[in-house]
Amino acid sequence: MKRIWWVLVFFILIIVVAFYGLFPARTMIVESLKSPVNDGAVLRLLEQNKDWSTLPDTSKADWQVKLRDIEVTNYFFEFIQKKDTQFALLKVIPLSQDTSVLVWETQLPGVSLSPVAIIKNRRRARALQQTMRSFLNALEKQALDTRKVYGFEPSMGRVIDTAFLSTTLALDSLPDKAVIYKLVNKLEQYAKSQQVFTNREPILNVQEQPGNTQMKYLLMIAIPIDRVIPSKGDLMIKRMITGNLLVADVEGTLPEIFKQFPVFDAYKEDYGYVSPAIPYLKIRKDHRLLPENEPWEMQFCYPVF
Repeated sequence: MKRIWWVLVFFILIIVVAFYGLFPARTMIVESLKSPVNDGAVLRLLEQNKDWSTLPDTSKADWQVKLRDIEVTNYFFEFIQKKDTQFALLKVIPLSQDTSVLVWETQLPGVSLSPVAIIKNRRRARALQQTMRSFLNALEKQALDTRKVYGFEPSMGRVIDTAFLSTTLALDSLPDKAVIYKLVNKLEQYAKSQQVFTNREPILNVQEQPGNTQMKYLLMIAIPIDRVIPSKGDLMIKRMITGNLLVADVEGTLPEIFKQFPVFDAYKEDYGYVSPAIPYLKIRKDHRLLPENEPWEMQFCYPVF
C-alpha cells in the first residue's frame, strides 16, 4: 500500500513539474519577420506609417496596436484590449546590405502559481502572439518590397552619353511643360547651328534653393551631344564620366515625379552607393505634341560607384 502511495505521489510531482515547465508564470513572446529591403528602408517605412490600425487584414485582431515612441531603431508599441494594456518592443536589425529582420518581443508579467491564473496568462499570451503575427504579415503584404517602399524598383545600367549641352533657370515654382521645352528648344537650336548630333532624350534636374526666398528652384536642362562644342552665354558644356548608372522608370505628373528626387537619393544612401554627379531625369517621350494631361514617362538616373 505504501509503495502505491509513493508511486502516486511521484506521478503527481511529475505532473506538477511538467505543468509549470510547459506553462511558466512569466511568458516571453517573440515574433520576427525577414524583410527583403534593408534596415534604412524599413525604418523610413515605419516612420511614414505610424498608424498601424490602417494595415489590411488586421481589423479582427484581438488587440489594438498603437505606436507610442521611437528611439533610433527601437519602436515601442502598446497593445490594448479593453482595460488590459501590454507594452512591446520592435527592433529593426540589419542582416546584409539589402535584407533586414524585424523582431517584435514582449514579456508578460508573472502571475500567481495558481494553475487557473497560469492558464489564463497562457491564453492571453497566445492572443498577443497571434496579433503580433497578423500585423507583421500585414506589414509584409502591404509594404515590404522595394517598389512599395520607394515607389520604384531601381536597376543598374551604364552611362552612355558623356557630353551634354546644358542650361539652367531659376524659378519661383516647379517647372511645367512650357518652361521645360522652352529650354529644350533653345538647346536644340544652338546644337543645330553647331551641326552636332542630338537625337537622344533630354535630361533635367530640379533642385531646391533654401537660401533664396524668391527663386526657390533651380532647373537644369541638358541634351546629349556627339562632340564638344563651344559654350555660349548660359549654354554650357557638361561632361559625365563613364560608369554605373542607377536607373528607375517612373510615370505621373511633373510634380509627382519631382517629389521622387529625395526618395531616389534616399535609396542611394540606404544601399551605400557613392555618386560623382547629381541625379537627373531622362524624358522618355517628347511631350511637345502630346495633350497637357498626358502622363510623363521618365527615367531616374544616378551615376554611382
